[in-house]
Amino acid sequence: MSDNAYTDFANIYDDMMENIPYADWVEKLHKLFAGRGVKGVCELACGTGVILEGLSEHGYDLVGIDISESMLSVATERLSDAIMEGKCVVSLQDMRRFALPSPSDAVICLCDSVNYLSKSEYLLDMFRSVRENMKDGGIFIFDVKTEHCFRDVMGDEVRVDEGEEGDYLCIWDNNYDEGAKCNEYLLTIFERCGDDIYRRTDELHTQYVHDHTEIIEAMEDAGFKNIGWGCDIDDILVREKQDVDNMLERIYYYGEK
Repeated sequence: MSDNAYTDFANIYDDMMENIPYADWVEKLHKLFAGRGVKGVCELACGTGVILEGLSEHGYDLVGIDISESMLSVATERLSDAIMEGKCVVSLQDMRRFALPSPSDAVICLCDSVNYLSKSEYLLDMFRSVRENMKDGGIFIFDVKTEHCFRDVMGDEVRVDEGEEGDYLCIWDNNYDEGAKCNEYLLTIFERCGDDIYRRTDELHTQYVHDHTEIIEAMEDAGFKNIGWGCDIDDILVREKQDVDNMLERIYYYGEK
């Protein structure tokens, strides 16, 4: 991730991500957690705190970790009631190496945040840190975008989003490098800062393909057991080692400590 990624983007992130099924994820997570006695949940790369907000309505003790101060600023405001009640903590940390106040029953990392890890060793670092910060029997759920999604669905797409009140315009210029197996998108953001005056900023985001075998091997090397995967949170099954459907755009993974 570039140094300025999720800086100005944080201000318009929620508007841009309206198509993300946050509420659906929250309900499916809650259903899964309810059957396993989960009380405490840590979300890595929690962003603006939308998922944490949904989980807070179910009474979980929450920790949100993100590397972007701008995103955490939005999350802190959104979660102010839960924070005041001592039910939520947000923390500026790198998800590759982090520390929780106490071990968590569950750790989640959604919305393809794992794709920001540029190397296999970073993937393993993250998985080891997750396991170290979980209770025995704790569960880990995360997702990744697939090469099919980056190459065939997103490709060289250019997307333009405009705020309903005309308060911003964002041009999203996507490019997938098949040789390097990385996906770059340049965000050019124009934010209104006065009558007919707009401020321009540019943010470059880079995500990387991590194939199925690489992910499973990293989870095993980190010590996870009962590893499973599926096309949705409620589709995750513990499976024998095998290739997944190469036409999936997003894969969800599961492991236990």
